[in-house]
Amino acid sequence: MIPPIYLSTNYAFDGFGGKRTFDYARSGNPTRAQLGEALARLERGAGGVVTSSGMAAVDLALSPLKAGAFVIAPHDAYGGTWRLFDARARKGQLEVAFIDQNDEAALDAALAKKPALVWIETPSNPLMRIVDVAAIAKKAKSRRRENCGGQHLPFAAVAKAFWIWARTSWCIPPPNISTAIRT
Repeated sequence: MIPPIYLSTNYAFDGFGGKRTFDYARSGNPTRAQLGEALARLERGAGGVVTSSGMAAVDLALSPLKAGAFVIAPHDAYGGTWRLFDARARKGQLEVAFIDQNDEAALDAALAKKPALVWIETPSNPLMRIVDVAAIAKKAKSRRRENCGGQHLPFAAVAKAFWIWARTSWCIPPPNISTAIRT
């Protein structure tokens, strides 16, 4: 059975003060919710959120981070991502290390600083550099396990051109590397 596409922008309320799941299309609608659920099932993820752009998904991936959180990002990150991370760092919202993620010594040194997020882009845009996502995710996961007893629970987010996956398994290995958020 094919689910319908909802073209509505406004939705009915359950009486005065009785808000429903969807009230206005900008904040969510049944079509986007169904797409997110379908993508999550395909990726064997816990859930899915559909955003209007890749940069909206990047911003969403940063939203759970606390002020001053340390983030590892590729030195050749997409320009929009680089500018967003840099702007947040200049405002004191993040601390960012832009590194060559193929340089194991640089990656290990950055991981030793206990990142809240390891941002991975492969292939990078526009240089088309490839990094070993599985190896980086494995290192990030080992750091997460070392710190599961405390507040520090880093996760890895992987951006592949126009698709973004974030992994937020919090100490439980996921079935694959690409779950949770996708645009």
